[in-house]
Amino acid sequence: MSLVFRKATANDFDKIMEIIEQAKVLLSERRIPQWQGTDSPDDVLIHSDIEQGIAYVLEADGEVVATAALTTEIDAAYEAIEEGQWLKSADARYISLHRVAVDATKKNSGYARKFIGGLVNESVNLGYHDIRIDTHPDNLAMQKVIKISGFQYQGIVYLPHENGKRYAYQMII
Repeated sequence: MSLVFRKATANDFDKIMEIIEQAKVLLSERRIPQWQGTDSPDDVLIHSDIEQGIAYVLEADGEVVATAALTTEIDAAYEAIEEGQWLKSADARYISLHRVAVDATKKNSGYARKFIGGLVNESVNLGYHDIRIDTHPDNLAMQKVIKISGFQYQGIVYLPHENGKRYAYQMII
């Protein structure tokens, strides 16, 4: 099997949206209020991610099987972490993994862990050693992948929408 980690292009848009829609359905079926309603990634946001060059995909044998964005903007929600704190790194800058989703037809394939590994490697290649990610408290599958990938739980952040409570994780390399 051939795996390729790369930046997303406009040609990937439809498949990225398909994967995100699958994730929304799966989260809804699991009664996890993440990516439902106002906090849901939409086509405008995904187009913007691609245009800004912050969208990434994982291909397996030429088929896109995972998608995410790597953002370097200071996140106001991350600045207000509760019930914990971020680890200090030598550099005050950090990069965040957002909108991570894997093709629902490829569950339990190991793609999520491999993709997050690619995102971590890309973060380091971009010069970032403080890497952050968050997920809903009920999203146990994502929490497991995050922890297996080497991230440590740091506290709780609140995104600015209904059901915005998220567990925050960090990796210092």
